[in-house]
Amino acid sequence: MKRSKITIETRQLLAIRSPRGFVHAWCPACGGQVPMLRAEQAAALARVSLRAICHRVDVGTLHFIEQTDGLLFICFNSLLPSIQI
Repeated sequence: MKRSKITIETRQLLAIRSPRGFVHAWCPACGGQVPMLRAEQAAALARVSLRAICHRVDVGTLHFIEQTDGLLFICFNSLLPSIQI
């Protein structure tokens, strides 16, 4: 019986094309300046509901900052592992 070995290499590329709502801000959990997305953008990027993003903020699995005007920004570094490409 003949055997063949198949090797598959994959690479991922994530491109964020819309800079609106995308800011660099201090993330207390990361301890540095990081890219931040509005909660709505984070939900769209992660393909989950806004409610799911808010829940993850509440339980501490996403880093975030909240501005004085109430806008919620999500740390891109903490969101990245949940993004499926």
